Amino acid sequence: MAQNSYHRHVYLEDITNEHLYLCHYGWHKCEPGHFFGPSIRDFYLIHIVTDGRGTFTARGKQYELHAGQSFIIRPGEITKYLADAQEPWTYYYFSFSGTLAPTLLNATGFKDDKMVVDILTAPLEKIIQKAVKRADDCHNKMVHGLSVLMSLINVYAQEADADATPRLEDSLVAKAKAYIDFNFSGKLTIAQIAADLNVSRSHLYKTFKDETGLSPCEYLSHCRIQMSAKLLEDTDLSIREIANAVGFDTYSAFFRAFKLFSGMSAIQYRKLAAAGALPAGWQKKETL
Repeated sequence: MAQNSYHRHVYLEDITNEHLYLCHYGWHKCEPGHFFGPSIRDFYLIHIVTDGRGTFTARGKQYELHAGQSFIIRPGEITKYLADAQEPWTYYYFSFSGTLAPTLLNATGFKDDKMVVDILTAPLEKIIQKAVKRADDCHNKMVHGLSVLMSLINVYAQEADADATPRLEDSLVAKAKAYIDFNFSGKLTIAQIAADLNVSRSHLYKTFKDETGLSPCEYLSHCRIQMSAKLLEDTDLSIREIANAVGFDTYSAFFRAFKLFSGMSAIQYRKLAAAGALPAGWQKKETL
């Protein structure tokens, strides 16, 4: 079935500030296969992918992009971008120019000619949505545009600072572990963890995986299985009650996870634990 397309665009006219100004901004829910280009711009144009997928081609390289990523078009460069035929993307965008634009851009993850960055999209969406609503009521479009532009760039700058500081990365993993350790028995999702830690899901996944060798989801399962093992040993709760107590939605999900981590079923584990016959080293990821 064909998908509806919508486009909301704000163009700031009569810009007189040559040093720095916002040109236009808005969002576009694309139809399957919608494309733009090849074309050349005379300003900086940044897109924020909030849903779906697509491709971006620049400097002879093609990037496969998805929600949670952002790409930049620089002045004078030939680019083309294309919405996926099955999962067409929705993107927010803004463009800016002026003599100070390169300096401003250098504070973001797009410095050093980087074309694509992972980014937390929700704050950027809110800024642009709010700016669109207020565009008709603003008394000075130049001041309004600069305010919007600086708010948007600030989000990119904060994300770039987090990427550039190893201690902050270490802190992110430590915070994520502590969050999971404390909340694993609830109906916890990785998206919820990322949102509460104010990072993108993809950023949390990559950082966590690089440092621990596990995805956040695998670590969450590990915590739940470790607790379930203690409950199997120390209580008379049924296995279904234990599965529910440590956060699994279904018994079958608990069964699969327990066997994956321990190499045996929960029933086998309880019997061996009661007999004092557990094999050494069964807890694969105990030292995480």
